[in-house]
Amino acid sequence: MWNNLLSKEGKQQLKLSIASTPAGKSTARGRARAPLSTVTNDRLGEDPEAEWRNMVMKNSGLDSHGGNGIDGFNVNQEFGSMSKPKNKVISQLDLGQLLEQQVLALQLRSASPPESIKKVLRSMSPSEKSGMPSIHYIGYLECLQVGDYEGSFKSLHRYFDYMMSSRQQLFSHYALLSLATLHAFFGSDTEALRGIDEAIAVARENKDLDCLNYLLTWLFNFLRDRPNLDSKVRDKVYRDQILQFLKLKTKENKNWLLQAMTYQYEALQEVQLKLVLENLTKSSYILLNLDNTEDSRTSFVKNCQLISSVWYRSGIPALARLYTEIAFEFSKKSLFDRTTTMLRQVILDHDSGHVDKALQFFDSDVTPPTSLWRYLSTRHLLLQSDNWIKRSRLRQAGSIVDRLKVCASELCDLDIYFEIQSRQAIFESRVGNIDASIDVVNETVSKLIQNPYCDYGNNYWTAEFKLLYGEVIFDNLGDPDRGTGDVLDSLKRSKQSCFLPVALKCILNLCERCIDQSSSLIEDPEVLLEYAMTKVLQTDNLWLKAKAFLLLSRAKLVKLKKIASATASTTANEVVETQQQEEVKKQYTDVLEYLEIAVVGFRKLTDFTMMKRCFEVEQSLAEMSGYTELSIHASSSIEQLNKRIHEESMYAASC
Repeated sequence: MWNNLLSKEGKQQLKLSIASTPAGKSTARGRARAPLSTVTNDRLGEDPEAEWRNMVMKNSGLDSHGGNGIDGFNVNQEFGSMSKPKNKVISQLDLGQLLEQQVLALQLRSASPPESIKKVLRSMSPSEKSGMPSIHYIGYLECLQVGDYEGSFKSLHRYFDYMMSSRQQLFSHYALLSLATLHAFFGSDTEALRGIDEAIAVARENKDLDCLNYLLTWLFNFLRDRPNLDSKVRDKVYRDQILQFLKLKTKENKNWLLQAMTYQYEALQEVQLKLVLENLTKSSYILLNLDNTEDSRTSFVKNCQLISSVWYRSGIPALARLYTEIAFEFSKKSLFDRTTTMLRQVILDHDSGHVDKALQFFDSDVTPPTSLWRYLSTRHLLLQSDNWIKRSRLRQAGSIVDRLKVCASELCDLDIYFEIQSRQAIFESRVGNIDASIDVVNETVSKLIQNPYCDYGNNYWTAEFKLLYGEVIFDNLGDPDRGTGDVLDSLKRSKQSCFLPVALKCILNLCERCIDQSSSLIEDPEVLLEYAMTKVLQTDNLWLKAKAFLLLSRAKLVKLKKIASATASTTANEVVETQQQEEVKKQYTDVLEYLEIAVVGFRKLTDFTMMKRCFEVEQSLAEMSGYTELSIHASSSIEQLNKRIHEESMYAASC
């Protein structure tokens, strides 16, 4: 990433040492999505340097496909004799460039050096290797891939021991940055913070402003997912101060790539959607006007992913898919970027009801690098646990939730942490542990409120958990008044930041409280549900759509009962009676039509509990109308669903 970040002197110093953060820690419907095995096997396409590397190896007689050597000897099959091969010669400059390319390949594609290069490295003597410090950096990156802390630590020290032997003052803060990155990768946050504090102090002492700007960017990104560490930063430098300093200095130094990253960070500090999109648009403009380099492409992919997330939370999946497609086109050379981009498509597919298609992405026999595997496995478990809870496979869901708790401690990602907390609260509620569910929600809300930074992400998750509290209380206790204040607070926060899906779930929850006149908060829930339906359909969320149609059918049924009661208690002329009958017929048809849409949606999601609620409404309709066949159908369906729910609940946790 340093080609565009640093001065000419800094570029030379950082050519290999701090090229980028290790892979995995950088923090469409129209497209046929390949499974994970295809992504990892292809290594994101052909290596652009493969042809040049092969030519160098071939000219040196060191390519892995040339000759038929056996243990250092050439076999002359015609005469049956053996002779020592001629000495192979390769330019040290060419080999150095080959190793630099392997460092880049490891960082972008997690691609280990080919066997031809490994063969050369094995044949080199210790004295020859001493002139190739990048060998140790390659060893450091390979150890990171497999999660070998001791091996990566030793390799990194060997690399900087050589690099700092002649220019210690110039390289000490870069070494500290690499060491901080290593500690952060393995979850040693306190050690990472100590290392980055020392690196910042040395950079200031050496007046290395380019590196100082990057160190502060690294620190800001590090603290964003670890708000509990703000108080441990030396000199009490807070995130807003870092951000203002970076905005000023990157503009003064014309360090456009870092300035684009600063706008991305500033976007996440805002609350209002207008300001979030304004900063992300500024970042996009800067990145699109930079040269087409690996660094600018990586930052542009990150920017597109952020914009996609914003539109997703705003309930406009068409734009979320559009920016996901753009990010996908620019991420073909980075395994981590491409995989995280495809995961966004997976989540969009899952929400739209294509559950099997979404889960197929994780069907692979290929094990990705350790850091990427943690992220992928956690996302897979989150989707699978949601699926099992809907299917009433609560034993399996409980097993997954227990595994997710471990994942939450291994991954420093606030969004994933809050998703895991949400899944745990929903699971506890489903198994009847109401107190445990409420405790999880209250604990999480307390952490969110205590966070001094009320930013975009903090506001989103506060709204989500406030709503979740109201849902748990109403679903399990049935009290229409308890939890209403939390739902209204969630609705207010959602309106502030334009979180349309959360706002719609709040509206559905409030309407559900008022449908049976249990609460007088909403005078006519049917009118509000019909008004909200267009927005519900816009979100392309199948569960939300099915829930909205279920509630609308219940509201129609309540209205139908009122009409039938009024008709039975009054006498009217023939014209009025005909109009009433037509109105009853229309309401009756609407209830059945909306129930059918809801049942189809919940069936596609295999949400058996919600399907049962649909048929309970159908049974109420049959009892009111006296339609025997409809009553038999509803009773039979409920009986089958009860049996299916019982069977699903008996699945062992190890299945």
